[in-house]
Amino acid sequence: MREHARRWLLCAVLAFAALVALPQAALAEAKPVWRLYNQYNGDHMWTLDKAEYDKLVKVGWTGEGRAWQAQARAYSSYQGWVMRLYNPWSGEHLFTMDDEEYDRLGKAGWRQEGTVFESAEAGTPVWRLYNKWLTAGTHLYTTNKAEYDRLVKLGWTGEGIRLCAELPESQLKQFTSYYIGPNSLVGGDDGSRSGTLSTGVSASIRGDTLTLTPKGDRALLVKQPYCDFHRNGHPYGSENRTIINSAGELNGGKLSFRLTESTVYIVRHPVDPGFWFEVVGGREKLEKVDIKGISWPHDELIVDAQGNVVSLCLMS
Repeated sequence: MREHARRWLLCAVLAFAALVALPQAALAEAKPVWRLYNQYNGDHMWTLDKAEYDKLVKVGWTGEGRAWQAQARAYSSYQGWVMRLYNPWSGEHLFTMDDEEYDRLGKAGWRQEGTVFESAEAGTPVWRLYNKWLTAGTHLYTTNKAEYDRLVKLGWTGEGIRLCAELPESQLKQFTSYYIGPNSLVGGDDGSRSGTLSTGVSASIRGDTLTLTPKGDRALLVKQPYCDFHRNGHPYGSENRTIINSAGELNGGKLSFRLTESTVYIVRHPVDPGFWFEVVGGREKLEKVDIKGISWPHDELIVDAQGNVVSLCLMS
C-alpha cells in the first residue's frame, strides 16, 4: 500500500504538470504496448518503451509488434498500475497489478522493475496463463480469448483477466455507468457520508445475472454515459445523467445486467489523495468485498449497449 501511495503522489504531480503544458487531445492519446519473444528461453516481454523494444530486437529478441493499447488518459479519476518483475535465474518477466504478488516475488529474489504501463478499467480484457512445465516464459498474456481457451485445453492454467487494454473513445462512448449520486444532485448536502444515502441500492448476483434494486425514492442511483462520467476527473459534470430513484420507473423495481466471460472485476483502493484499482481476475476474488450494498460514489457498474457488464468496480 505504501508503494502505491508513493506512486500515486508522483503520478499526481506529473499529471498536473502535463495538464498545464499539453492540450487535452495529446493527453487522450493511447500508447502501444510492444511484445517481444526470446527464442532462447521462451520468455515473452511487453513494454511501453519503443526504445527498449528496439534495443532488445537488436540483441536477438524477436519483435512481435503491437500487442494492445495502454491506458494513457490523464483525465481518468482512477489509476491502475501494471508492475513488472524480472527473474535473474530464469530470465523471465512477470507483469502484475497485484501488490501482494509483486511484494512476495520481490522478497523471493525477483527484481522489482516498477510500473511499466497502466490498465484501463473498461477496455479489452488481457488474459493471463501459466505453464508449470516451463522453466522460463511460464506466463503468457493475450487479448485473444480463443488463444487463451486453446492453451488451457493444452494444459496451461488459465488465470483469468489480469488487466485491460485501452479502447478507442468511439467504443467507450457505447458504455454506460451506474453509480450512487451525491445529495447535491437533488439539492442536498454532500458534506457527510451519513447524509449521502438515506435508502440505498442493493446488489445481488444470481448465476450470470447482476441485479440492482434502488430502495425507494431517495436511492439516487445514477445512469450516465461512461465518457461523461470520467471526463476531466470530474464525474458529475454532465447533463446527460438520469436519476433512477423510483420503483415505478423500473421493471419490477429492478435493473438487471448480464455477467459474461469477458466481464472485468475490479477492486478500488483508497490512497490519499485519490484511488488506485486492481483487476482481480475473477468473480471469486470479490468475496472479500461487500456485494450487497453499493456505496457512494466509488462503486460503479459499467455496461455496454447490449446490457452486458463490462466492468464491476467495488471499493475495498
